Amino acid sequence: MSDNLSSAVPAKGVVPKRRRWWRCTAVTIGILVGLLLAECVARIMFTSGPARSLEPLRAALAGELLPEAAFQRSIPQPYLLYSPAPGHRGSTGEVDHNMQGYRGWPVQLAKTPGITRILCLGGSTTYGWGVSSAQDAYPAQLMEILNEGPPGGGQGYEVINAGLPFGTSAELLTHYHFKFHYYRPDIVIIHTGGNDALAVDRGHYHPDYSHWRRPMTMPVPWGPGGRRLLQSRLAALALLPLVGGAPRGSQTLERPAGTPPESSWFPSERSDRPAFRHNIESLVKLVRADNAVALLVPFRLEPRHALTADEAAQIDHHARILEEIARYHAIPLAAFSASMIPREDWVDDCHLTPEGCRKKAAYLAPRVRKLAEGKSVDD
Repeated sequence: MSDNLSSAVPAKGVVPKRRRWWRCTAVTIGILVGLLLAECVARIMFTSGPARSLEPLRAALAGELLPEAAFQRSIPQPYLLYSPAPGHRGSTGEVDHNMQGYRGWPVQLAKTPGITRILCLGGSTTYGWGVSSAQDAYPAQLMEILNEGPPGGGQGYEVINAGLPFGTSAELLTHYHFKFHYYRPDIVIIHTGGNDALAVDRGHYHPDYSHWRRPMTMPVPWGPGGRRLLQSRLAALALLPLVGGAPRGSQTLERPAGTPPESSWFPSERSDRPAFRHNIESLVKLVRADNAVALLVPFRLEPRHALTADEAAQIDHHARILEEIARYHAIPLAAFSASMIPREDWVDDCHLTPEGCRKKAAYLAPRVRKLAEGKSVDD
């Protein structure tokens, strides 16, 4: 009997070992569950939370997408500085940039006889930064409106959206000279002035904007091990701040504020800021030399904008420069007014909803038609 009882009692040390095993197993499971929950939280943070700004950098370093698709939707170019990335897909998943490197449907380099070709130069307000589809940007809607009339038929129109996100008059000039000149447009709409205004008061001013801009750089994807590691958003959350955070959007083009350019040649004692006027006048001369007609359209701010008083004043000043150039050189001006756009059609300080772009296009359409017919535009 005593032998049977003694055999039922666990040997000395067996129970503590089992308890330790269960304890270690529970701790391991707890750690794994905790890491899984932390990974889920990190993924939410990268998708719609405070780490969302890190997602383009993570995706680029992980080799999941072309870096240019996330960084200002652009690629570097040796003489254009940068250009919309060919084949870029928008938020809807559709291809938003054609393979010629601009937004919307491509056109053949050679013009179709009987078709009036219109080139829309500008920054993000021409590109249509506030709309998800290229067909909602004002150039595409302008083409649609123009081809709806006049009643009884008439000439056809094609419109090229040469808008460049964060583009200035410097890029408009180089993009026309080195690229869009070869498309031989009949009418060139020049809608600009907002981004140039940001260059005025940054310190160490240079007319080539080297005090403000720098060549666009793209992050190089990590090796296979690093790419696998970045599949974890939790690991990415810990690692990305160590490699410089999130150089996204316009930050890839901007120099640190207050730093002088590498080549300093413009006298600091000069108070004038000649770049914008010089660039636009040079652009207009090129357009006219190509037997095309330029139409100037000032940049406008939403009336309730959040810019500083100095920034808004500079934008107004650049609009007046366009008006002066129009008067002096007898260039058509479409004095587009911000009051024409209802509050609900503004996305932010300067970008428009699809309906806002429609209103802008509707304002420009009759003026473009007059120019195509050889008539004057009085604004």
